[in-house]
Amino acid sequence: MPHPEHLCSHLNEIVDDVRGEIVCMDCGLVLCEKLFKHFSQINKYVCKENEKEKEKENDVNEILEKLNLPNCFTNSILDNYKTNRNAKKKEFTSFAIYNTLNKEGFPVSIKEISAVSGYTDSEIYNMQENETIMLDPHSILEKYCNILGIDYKTYSVIKTGLPTTFESGHTPQTIVASTIYCYFKRYFPKKYPMKIIAKTVHTSCISIQRYLKKNELSFRL
Repeated sequence: MPHPEHLCSHLNEIVDDVRGEIVCMDCGLVLCEKLFKHFSQINKYVCKENEKEKEKENDVNEILEKLNLPNCFTNSILDNYKTNRNAKKKEFTSFAIYNTLNKEGFPVSIKEISAVSGYTDSEIYNMQENETIMLDPHSILEKYCNILGIDYKTYSVIKTGLPTTFESGHTPQTIVASTIYCYFKRYFPKKYPMKIIAKTVHTSCISIQRYLKKNELSFRL
């Protein structure tokens, strides 16, 4: 003879909050057990993933703030995490910022990112996969002239001193710093010391001296 629970249509159900079960009140059959445990595990996973995303966002915003840049770039930077196989590495945040800013026309050097993130140039550089980001001296000259407080008219003259090709083996920062320094040394001595320019552009005085030793710069006044 069939048991009563097999004859019951289970229309009168109740949720047992204590046991985490759904029970039929007519026959007493437990229809679903460990209900809340299952949902609890899902919620914990979702919360954990949300915490990771929030942590990434906070890390990105912190570096952007140190670079004196707005967080309007944050979403684009976080999109890098979805496509790069190195996304789980701790230094990837620094690379994602470096990569995104340069692609969106806001040139920033690895040295600048390194200075505010605590990771070395090589650690950030090694995050690149199939492409290498190359800074154009023309694109960063205006940026550093603004930081140094150089007016647009002077910037325009300094720009004429940049070489047409950049196969010297020197970094874009060294080329830009050398060009700025050479202009002021020639026309306004002592206004911008080499040390100030080198520090602002994130290069060294030795690099500037080596570049100027090999290159003769001229400006169209």
